[in-house]
Amino acid sequence: MTQTIVKKLSTRHQLMMYDMVFNGMGSKEVADKHGLTLARLNVLRRSPLWIKEEDKVKREVLADHKERLGHMIPRAMDTLNEVVGSTYVVKDEKGEEKVVMTPPATRVQAAAQILDRTGMKEQDLGQTGGVTIQLYAPGYATDDGKGKIIDVEIEDKDNAS
Repeated sequence: MTQTIVKKLSTRHQLMMYDMVFNGMGSKEVADKHGLTLARLNVLRRSPLWIKEEDKVKREVLADHKERLGHMIPRAMDTLNEVVGSTYVVKDEKGEEKVVMTPPATRVQAAAQILDRTGMKEQDLGQTGGVTIQLYAPGYATDDGKGKIIDVEIEDKDNAS
């Protein structure tokens, strides 16, 4: 079987790539949705132009996720401060604020989880900088097509040098 050289990606090709990268659809689903055979889609996906463009889209998606996670850090920190603190305020069914005591065991467990998940070791305490978050990357978002855990580095812009 001779390999077809794809010289330009059409709008249809871009929609297929979008379905795979953004919507997490599998090859068979995409082929069925866009009315082509799985074999034809596989030929397209092996073309250098497709590979290059799909890699670019994956990098853009990862950059967008990093940015969104970066924006969530202040809210997450506030939430963690509430949990680790001795009390926090919640609203009851009537919308009235109520002070809730956080049990000491819960605070210790939350603090331990925070340190563990940020990878803090005893020698790291007191350092500033970014945070590394481990995320699951599904197969469509990785170079080898296999799902795996990836480290996402988020720098603290206030403390970055």
